[in-house]
Amino acid sequence: MKEWISITLFMIIALGTHGQSSRSDLEAQRTSLLKQIASNTKLLANAEKREKSTLSDIQGIKAQIILRQRVVGTIKDELHLMTSSISRTEQNLKQLNTSANNLKAQQARHMKQAYMSRKMENPAVYLLSANSMNEAFARWRYLEALSRVRRQTFSLLIMQSDSINIELARLQRLRADKQLLAENAIEQERALNKTKKQSEVVLRDLRKQEKQIKAELDRQKRESARLASEIERIISAEVSKSTTKNALPNAPELAALTAGFEGNKGKLPWPVDRGMITGHFGNQPHPVIKSIKISNNGVDITAPPGQ
Repeated sequence: MKEWISITLFMIIALGTHGQSSRSDLEAQRTSLLKQIASNTKLLANAEKREKSTLSDIQGIKAQIILRQRVVGTIKDELHLMTSSISRTEQNLKQLNTSANNLKAQQARHMKQAYMSRKMENPAVYLLSANSMNEAFARWRYLEALSRVRRQTFSLLIMQSDSINIELARLQRLRADKQLLAENAIEQERALNKTKKQSEVVLRDLRKQEKQIKAELDRQKRESARLASEIERIISAEVSKSTTKNALPNAPELAALTAGFEGNKGKLPWPVDRGMITGHFGNQPHPVIKSIKISNNGVDITAPPGQ
C-alpha cells in the first residue's frame, strides 16, 4: 500500500514538473518571439522611412529632369532662331558680294569703253579738249563725282561686308556656345535618368524587404498568439489539478464563499500562505519589452517553494 502511494505521489510530482517545464519553455519561446517581433517592427519602421526618403528623392529627380528638358527645349528653340538668323546673314552677305562684283564689272566696262573711245586715256587731255572753260570745269566735276561715287560705293560695300562678317562670326560663336549648353543639359538629363532608375531599383528592393518583414511579423504574431493560448491552457490545467488536489475540507464554507462571490470581494482567502502578485489580469505591457502588449486571463502569484 505504501509503495502504491509512493508511486502515485511520484507520478503526480513528475506530471507537475513536466507541466512547469513545458510552461517555462513556452514562455521562454514567447519572450524570444516578442523580442524578434520588436526587432522586426523597428526594421519595418526603418524600411518605411527609407522608402519615403527614396520616394522623395525620386520626385526631386523627376522635377530636375523636367527642368532639364525645358532648358534643352528652350536652347533648341534659340538654336533654331540662330540658324535662321545665320541663314539670313549669309544671304545678305551673298547679296553684298554680288553687288560688289557687279560694281567691279560695271567699272571694268566703263574703263573698257573709255579706252575704246580714247576719251579717258588721259584726264588732262579730256579736260583740255573742252571747247570752253565752263565745259572743261563741267568735265572735271563729272570725273571727280564719278570717282567719288565709285570710292564711296566700294567703301560702303566693304564696310557692310565687314559688318556682316563680324555679325556672322558672332552668331556662329553664339550658336556653338548654345550647342555646347544643349549637349551639357542633355548629358545631365541622361545622368538624372540613370540616378532615377537606380533609385527605383532601391525602392523596389525596399518594398520587397517590407513585404518580407510584414509576412514574417504576421507569422511571428500568429505564433505568439498560439504560444499564449498554449500557455493559458497549461496554466488552466495546473490550476485545475491544484484545486482538485488541495480542495478545502470544509465544503459548507467553500459553498458559502462561492455562492456570494461578488459580496466576498476582499474577503476571499489566499490560495497560499505567503506570496505576492506578479501578474495582473487583462492587457498590459510586457515586463521586458515595453513596446509589446500581452494579455493575461488570470492573476499570477509568486510564492516560496512548498507553498
